[in-house]
Amino acid sequence: MVRLTTVAEIAGRHDESVLVAYPCADPDAGWAWALTQQGLPYDIGALFGFLLHRDWACAGRWFCSELVAFAFQVSGSPFCRPGLTWRIPPQLLWMFPGGDPIDVS
Repeated sequence: MVRLTTVAEIAGRHDESVLVAYPCADPDAGWAWALTQQGLPYDIGALFGFLLHRDWACAGRWFCSELVAFAFQVSGSPFCRPGLTWRIPPQLLWMFPGGDPIDVS
């Protein structure tokens, strides 16, 4: 489920956490949109889509990386071409240039 959390909470759940900050044109727009998605369910079907190389988009559900990619698209700083945010697996977010690692320890 999409929910608001803190960096400290995320870091506390994982032995190795890396948070990367990316600049964006209008962070307030991306943040405002992301807040409207709270409570929507997790898209478990996306895991099978990754494995089978299929379209895993499911309206009203989010996989972690597609939610982040869409928020950046709304902010005016897309990670990918419009309409392809649902094709962003987590490892691709890590590989995008321009991100600055943030110490979460």
